[in-house]
Amino acid sequence: STTAALPLVVGRWRDYQPSTCAGALAVEEGQDGAPVEEESSERFYARLANEWSTVVVSQAPRMMRLIATQAIPTPLRGRLWPLLAIDGPAWERRLRYPKLFDKLKEATSTHEKAIQKDLHRTFPGMALFADADGEGQRDLRHVLNAYACFDNKVGYAQGMAFVAGMLLMYMDAETAFWTFLSLMQDEVYKLRLMYGPGVGGFHLMIFQIDQLVKEHLPDVWEHLDSALFGAAVYAPLFVPSLFLGRTDIASG
Repeated sequence: STTAALPLVVGRWRDYQPSTCAGALAVEEGQDGAPVEEESSERFYARLANEWSTVVVSQAPRMMRLIATQAIPTPLRGRLWPLLAIDGPAWERRLRYPKLFDKLKEATSTHEKAIQKDLHRTFPGMALFADADGEGQRDLRHVLNAYACFDNKVGYAQGMAFVAGMLLMYMDAETAFWTFLSLMQDEVYKLRLMYGPGVGGFHLMIFQIDQLVKEHLPDVWEHLDSALFGAAVYAPLFVPSLFLGRTDIASG
């Protein structure tokens, strides 16, 4: 069945090696050398979402090219982000515990006060999260509380609300929870390392940002370094929220 095949397929599309992407990133040509007319990216992604378990592996080169150059069209993010993010084990866990989110979202958590304090601070300009008694803040609290109960060693940390909030702009609360869980725990993303326990992953990311600036913008890095204004000074405002907290996201 499609559901049974999904974990294997999801794992396989990410195994597509970037080193073999030269052909995928190149302009597609026909037999006469003329560019082949392609369907629009939105039509392609819609077809991909509808036929995920059968076409995703064969279309991996094109999918990577479109993601790199055009991103996923807004109307389809709610369908494709979970398919791309939730790996085999996470999908199997979701099937094994179908009521887990409903059980954890209202469970008692030691992080309830910290979560509640950050709800109105998360995308405050967005209508979805503007009302303290509205659906957006309620769903955000449920997703964050459910994860804090699921992973009590990490619990909740500032910045997580923006990541979960972004997911809620495109999908229902339960799907957002499973997608967020995958982003936190999947070996590909490992966001859990940044939020704790401990701060080793966070400091590693700060170091990586500093080294990237040094490598690609040496003049900027030298100027910042001379002023003792390295990544450890400016990046903590951006990194925990994956830059979402400081990004102007149009409402609606």
